[in-house]
Amino acid sequence: MQFSNICAALVLAAAGSAALVADEESKPGDCISCEPQPDPQQPRPNSNPQQPRSNPQPNPNQQQPRPQASPNTQQPRPQQNSQQRRPAPKKEQMKLGISIGGVAPVDTFADAVQTGFGLGGFLDMPLGGQLYGVATVQYNVFGEKEIPGIVTTTATTVGGTFDLNLYFEGARTGLYGLAGVGYYNCTAEMDSKLLGKYSHSESVLGFEVGGGYYLNKNFAVEAKYFAGGDAWAWAQISVNLRF
Repeated sequence: MQFSNICAALVLAAAGSAALVADEESKPGDCISCEPQPDPQQPRPNSNPQQPRSNPQPNPNQQQPRPQASPNTQQPRPQQNSQQRRPAPKKEQMKLGISIGGVAPVDTFADAVQTGFGLGGFLDMPLGGQLYGVATVQYNVFGEKEIPGIVTTTATTVGGTFDLNLYFEGARTGLYGLAGVGYYNCTAEMDSKLLGKYSHSESVLGFEVGGGYYLNKNFAVEAKYFAGGDAWAWAQISVNLRF
């Protein structure tokens, strides 16, 4: 009887220990099996859902910020239209020329000599607008004239002139007038049957006036009159060639 009581007590004690251990294991956080199990009928949520990204639409009324230009950045220069560029006017240059023609004595000088010829070279210089300065070196030879039985006379003149030429129709073209001064060394040679041969020379300062017409930029016909000293005067008609 005592043995059976002891066995019953041991069984009760063992049952109480087992209940105590089961109660300790059933506490939350201490047992993995105590976590709530998902319902197999409900769908499992995606552990890494890819949420669609919304692209914000730009507001057309909203002012977009303008990019700031760097101070060191070289801005491209607008190209100029070549048709808008006006060519620079050509600067007129000095020009050389030659002249050849005839010379005829005037007034008392015509009593001593006859018509001859003249050669010259000139420098044409622009002075502004339609006004030009022309410096000329001239050599003239007059024909021999004889007073029967008394004397035979010839003459030559060497000198230079400076004229102002004013063109009426355009620069260096068309009709023009001229006026200027001249300085000549004039020599007359005489052969007399009574006195023999002798010559007379003098330097004279005089003036000249005239005009001409340029057929083009190179060729002109010119007429002018020179007078200086007591008896030296002549008219000249020449053809000018300008280079």
